[in-house]
Amino acid sequence: MKGTNEKLAQFQYLVAQLDSIRAFRRVHPSKLEQAVNKTNSTKLWNRIKPEVERIVFLPESIPGLSNLIRTTATLRMLFPLCFFAFILGILIRVGIFPVTSDFLYSIFLIAPIVIMVAFVVVDFTIRKKVARYEEHHPDLHVEERAQLRRAIDDLILQFIREMKLYKGNPEKYQMRLYFNDYRGITVLSERREKIFGVFNRGYSTYTTTLAVSQKGR
Repeated sequence: MKGTNEKLAQFQYLVAQLDSIRAFRRVHPSKLEQAVNKTNSTKLWNRIKPEVERIVFLPESIPGLSNLIRTTATLRMLFPLCFFAFILGILIRVGIFPVTSDFLYSIFLIAPIVIMVAFVVVDFTIRKKVARYEEHHPDLHVEERAQLRRAIDDLILQFIREMKLYKGNPEKYQMRLYFNDYRGITVLSERREKIFGVFNRGYSTYTTTLAVSQKGR
């Protein structure tokens, strides 16, 4: 039963991630491969992988962003070192590792903060530039997104078949989606997304479940 639940959960994850890519919430394709294998969706994945990669790797093709993307990758690699330095600075502060140099102590505390702030600023700049590019190109990836929608439709139908086969409870596998135009889903609620919990975004998300009747199960 555990294996069954895991397979259904992988379907749930894969549908939600492909839907988010369709909405330009970019997830690296490598993060989907485990779910693809566990749901036996290799044929479907091979069909849409080129479209997924064109959407996901779009920012790297936008002029002026490649250096910023490399910068964020470098800063992200420094996160473990930042954490270690911050903890070491606290230990120095409480006297576990006494250090006579106030400058060295300041480095251990301030450097991680500077790196984290730099990452946030650069990452925000990238997201803003990508969003502006998407806004100026309203027909961006129209065909790729249409292909994704068709693939998600097929994946949901496969998900429903597995749900019926293993007599699963669709209520346990609800999905938060950016689109509500798929076959085989029931929309339970709609929510307008907010920025910092205050300002409304220009889109909604939908809490959905599979359209599987109790009799069908």
